[in-house]
Amino acid sequence: MIGGGETHSELLTPTNCCFSSLTKQKFSTEKIGDSALETISAFSNEPGLGGGYLVLGLTKNDSNKAPRYKVTGVSNPDKLQSELVTLCRQNFNKPIRPAIDVLLHPEGPIIVAYISEAETYEKPIFIKSRGIEKGAYRRIGPTDQLCTQEDLDMLYQFRSQKKFDKTMLEEASWKDFDPQAIAAYRVYRKEINPKAKELAWNDQELMIALRAAVEVKNVIKPTVAGIILFGTEMALRRLFPISSRIDYITVEGREWVSHPEKRYSQCYEFGEALVLAIPRVIANIMRDIPHAFSMQANNIFRKDIPLIPDVVIREAVCNSVMHRDYRAGQTIQIIRYANRIEFLNPGYSLKPEDQLGLPGSITRNDQIAEVLHDLQIAEVKGTGIRTMREAMREANLSVPFFESDRTANRFTLTLLTLF
Repeated sequence: MIGGGETHSELLTPTNCCFSSLTKQKFSTEKIGDSALETISAFSNEPGLGGGYLVLGLTKNDSNKAPRYKVTGVSNPDKLQSELVTLCRQNFNKPIRPAIDVLLHPEGPIIVAYISEAETYEKPIFIKSRGIEKGAYRRIGPTDQLCTQEDLDMLYQFRSQKKFDKTMLEEASWKDFDPQAIAAYRVYRKEINPKAKELAWNDQELMIALRAAVEVKNVIKPTVAGIILFGTEMALRRLFPISSRIDYITVEGREWVSHPEKRYSQCYEFGEALVLAIPRVIANIMRDIPHAFSMQANNIFRKDIPLIPDVVIREAVCNSVMHRDYRAGQTIQIIRYANRIEFLNPGYSLKPEDQLGLPGSITRNDQIAEVLHDLQIAEVKGTGIRTMREAMREANLSVPFFESDRTANRFTLTLLTLF
């Protein structure tokens, strides 16, 4: 068992790893012992650990000579994988979904299962049959420790913390709001609902109602969501110099570094408030997508149809900005290659990959999502990915490819194209 962010290539290098001395007791070559549930709970709960790896097919070398662990392999890797997945799904208060790889070795196959750290609002993760007081564990060093009452109190305290986008920015002020962004919100909202009550409020009342700002001792203080959605470019550059930017890059070929001296042909940087940036980003992408044309019966005018439906691009852009990790010092990169478009987003998916496209959404930025939903720019019911899949099928294109990497804190969407 390993805690933290080691890569799979490092797992067989004893000097880079810290295996639990209980590995042999927790796993055999035929069956996974029930005590492994304690380790799964511990990896899920330990704050800041980033999860950990369970390794099946290694045993401790009792001779105390290097290497400390030797490969014994597992005799039935398919059965053990299925058993582990079932244990993780059925035995905890919330289903755990491990990422499992099988590594081939001359001595036999090795199973490596990554157990991710649970979100703060999901903790504590505990073994249902034992109850929370006897079934919740923490990972302390190389051991699994039963949570004390103080540990449980700490985990519950973390659950009550506000999400990042609702955090008030002490160093920001009312002058950091962009009047053009606020005006754009009013225009979009009026188009959707001319009788919306918030249209009658002044700008300060509107920002407070949208939780883009809070009033503290008669002083208006913007929140993270407020600056991201409505901030001036100067404020965004000062407060979120990289993590609020969207880069749209066009590449001539199919590879990122096809020519070392010319990695890309054009790069557009969008550093304004989201309310202003989103329409511009979508327009720039759609402008570069080739169009086909059709002639309707009894109509003398042609109709241009983009090869990638505009609804797919809109959903891809909106999902990127809505689920982005704004604490990460990385830009959103949208890269158009000759045969595909890639959306590289800082922030892994909070929703398991096998549930993407199913109803229900888990948002990283609740307030940003709510404002975009009000403007009908984005939806928050978990149907965006399903919409993209259906639209791509109708256009006779490959369905989108999704990859979530918790270790790298990245989410990638790939749209294969015909051009």
